[in-house]
Amino acid sequence: MAQLLPSLRFRFSFLSAGKAFLVLSFFLLLSGCTTKFAYNNADWLIHWYLDDYIDLNKNQRNQFDESFSAFISWHRKEELPRYLDWLKSIKAQLEDQTLSEQELFLGIQQANEQLFTFTRRLIDKAKPELQSLAATFTEKQKKRLVSALEKKTDETAKRFAKLKTIESQRKEYRQNFQEQIRERFGKLTREQLRQLDQWQQQIIPAFSQQLEARREWSRRLSVAFSHPAVSLMPLLSSERPWQSGEFKELIIHNRTLSEEFVAYMLATRTPKQHKKLMKELNKLIRTIESLQGK
Repeated sequence: MAQLLPSLRFRFSFLSAGKAFLVLSFFLLLSGCTTKFAYNNADWLIHWYLDDYIDLNKNQRNQFDESFSAFISWHRKEELPRYLDWLKSIKAQLEDQTLSEQELFLGIQQANEQLFTFTRRLIDKAKPELQSLAATFTEKQKKRLVSALEKKTDETAKRFAKLKTIESQRKEYRQNFQEQIRERFGKLTREQLRQLDQWQQQIIPAFSQQLEARREWSRRLSVAFSHPAVSLMPLLSSERPWQSGEFKELIIHNRTLSEEFVAYMLATRTPKQHKKLMKELNKLIRTIESLQGK
């Protein structure tokens, strides 16, 4: 599913490693037919992903499969109903087109907090099993995992290096953000595009800080692997202590700008945009209902 899986694999790749309201939140977490296929086939899809990072032996695969099966069962029973109730409450808010832009902004921030809560629940549930599995890794497996993570970071660094100016970096942010907005709202009006231009100029690119955080995470993982007394649990923390204070401030700044823009989009959405938004939301609700029913 378009993010239980990325979320899990992100965490498991030890985890290299919200957006606003429905539009930039669960639409990014779950989506349509791909969601259903990925969720119901997560057991083999995640092996396909993990093979890029580590070769598990037979016993480790059996241990992982058993734990992952229990995780998915827990998620289907305990978490999907939470998501469904939450999305239905968001639907009720979206149907009330009398909300002011400020009220929408506050609702977006509350939704983001709820998203973080959902994420923390996933991480906390997975932590013990990940720690248990990691304890069985051989030195060769540990080295390959760290090396694979460093390679992925280097590949990302090469892509970022092509963005030599602040404006080119802001353009990259703009393209990704605008694509997400259009997928949920459809075509933007001329005035909405003008507001997006302003959003682009206020964004502060954080590519270098992102790379630094990834490298620091890998370094801490390597240290933990080298010293059995060092726990891996802090590396699975949703608090992300390996991120610098500067990076966290940039994340908050950029996230707030995005929340403000989504609030603006919701406040100024045209009837056609509203229809598309509700269509996407209803599709998502039906998908989760069908996943619950399996």
